[in-house]
Amino acid sequence: MTKKSEISFLNTLFCLLVIFIHVASEPVSKLSRDSFSYAAVFFFWRISAFVVQGFIFLSGLKMFLSVRTKRTDYVKYCAARFKKIVEPYVFFVCVFYGYFLHKGGYFDFSLAELGKYILNGTLAAHFYFVIVIVQFYLLKPLWEKMTGNVRPIYAILLSLAVNVLCVRFLPQLIFVISGKEFAYNDRIFSTYLIYWTMGCYAGMNYNYFTERIKKYNLKICALFALAAAAEAVVSYLQFTQRISFKYIDELHMLYCCMAIIFCYAIALKFGVKLMNSRILKEINGASYYIYLLHPLLIFIANDKIAENEVISQGKAMLIRAAAAYFGSILLCIGYLKIKSKLASGMSKFK
Repeated sequence: MTKKSEISFLNTLFCLLVIFIHVASEPVSKLSRDSFSYAAVFFFWRISAFVVQGFIFLSGLKMFLSVRTKRTDYVKYCAARFKKIVEPYVFFVCVFYGYFLHKGGYFDFSLAELGKYILNGTLAAHFYFVIVIVQFYLLKPLWEKMTGNVRPIYAILLSLAVNVLCVRFLPQLIFVISGKEFAYNDRIFSTYLIYWTMGCYAGMNYNYFTERIKKYNLKICALFALAAAAEAVVSYLQFTQRISFKYIDELHMLYCCMAIIFCYAIALKFGVKLMNSRILKEINGASYYIYLLHPLLIFIANDKIAENEVISQGKAMLIRAAAAYFGSILLCIGYLKIKSKLASGMSKFK
């Protein structure tokens, strides 16, 4: 599969946005909900909250963009995904675990507990994405059967129905069956099925997909603006307890789909030019490591802020942003450069 600039651009954009989401989470939880500051931060925080769904869409698209040109043995595919996705994930879980042990007061060291954290992704909030995406990768034969035998419209509608049912009813169903609360709905693949299915068919029919986006880009922009306004306003009113809207999850799902398509339209228009930037290329190459690392730097920044005199939420947010953006980007790009040089040096001795 040739590397496409629009995909690299979206990967980079989603990486930068997910950092913002985590940087803004603290003020969103602590600012007075009647303040203008809360409304301003909340708006940008909420409309950015489609990026994990965007990563899932891109993963499905890349899988089937590759499948169109080259069939990969399932075992080899899983081994490659394990090396690229799971190995760094396990390493970073151990790093986070070591930091929490160092700080003290969280838990005592236990290999069994560390193993559970690796398997369920609950040590830090962002690790759930890895658990979800690995499930999609392991089910690769199912997606190949689906795209080969089911028309896109039927598969997408069925996926949407499964998605809605799992988000709304799966925790209650499991509670009825087992009598226990189900706290893992956010890391079950079916909760994100619509985004993956859209990505699979977009990759399988990539030329048609991109041509449709280019043809209807003005309509896509208009629909995105409406969806974003609805998402921001309704969510703000819901979060500030001014209304109770029982279809908030379905609205968010609709918004995420629209935001992904809108971002693809932007990527097709500007991606080639923007990805000529050296720094954006570097961020794209290190994006997975940046995703895994940046919350740790936010934790460290939060601990340092707590040790000093009380500062405003605005200043605290700037400190977190500096740590998360500059720290994670520089560390991850630096690490990959060193790793590449060491690998190149080792190959000369073989």
